[in-house]
Amino acid sequence: ADVLLKVILKKKLQIITSTHSGMFLDRVPADSRILIQHFDDSHEPLYKPTTTYALGYISGKFEAELMIYCEDALSKLLIENSLRCEVRRRVSVIATSDKSQLPLAAIWHIKTKLKEKILIAWDGDVTKDEACEYLEKAQKTTNIKLHKINKMILPGDKSPERWILEQIDCSEGHVILATEAGLEEAEAKEIIQNLKTTQNPHEIPYELSRKIAYEKDDTQEVLIRIVKKLPNKPLNEIEDKIKKVFEKKSVDDTESTEIGTQMDLL
Repeated sequence: ADVLLKVILKKKLQIITSTHSGMFLDRVPADSRILIQHFDDSHEPLYKPTTTYALGYISGKFEAELMIYCEDALSKLLIENSLRCEVRRRVSVIATSDKSQLPLAAIWHIKTKLKEKILIAWDGDVTKDEACEYLEKAQKTTNIKLHKINKMILPGDKSPERWILEQIDCSEGHVILATEAGLEEAEAKEIIQNLKTTQNPHEIPYELSRKIAYEKDDTQEVLIRIVKKLPNKPLNEIEDKIKKVFEKKSVDDTESTEIGTQMDLL
């Protein structure tokens, strides 16, 4: 590939070639790569594919290019369902169970020299200052700098459970829940509004399971399906940030705070 590039540049040629070689692809500038994807009766070009994605598509065995560390199972579902298949193939989402542990998960990732890019995803009820404090504490404990890794906060300035309820408390959301659970629309509306009064947001899926006779884990998926079907596409905000990472743009929802500015100087 290096020899070919030299010839192309020297003689100002345009050459079209095909390959299944990862080594060859790595040597070809991203701007010069086109992956032809087959969809039923048509073919669609994907411009500037990474080597990992291209080889995964060709072999049918995709390897993650981005590791996303989030708080819990609902956050994981929320992130995974925000992504279209072509993006989801390139991502692995790991639930860590505690918001303070996300920076430590990133440090473990760095220490073990995993090749995937990193994105920390806090729930929406984590403030920017709080996130920066977790990052700063992890840095001091391990002496590993985290200011360059990607960091996002899920939308809504509230827990995912409350954010989902806020999104689906509309006529479209009432209809979708009614269809999912076999309810009248008025019943679905009343259930959603009652759930919004639940004191502990983590109990919302359990309370919903009691009202519609589903298992708790199943109700998490019900909530995700409803918000995913809303016509205003509220999950797009999450996918847009993740796609920025693949476009080699920095994602940092903590950078506007004073603590975040200080950390960038470390």
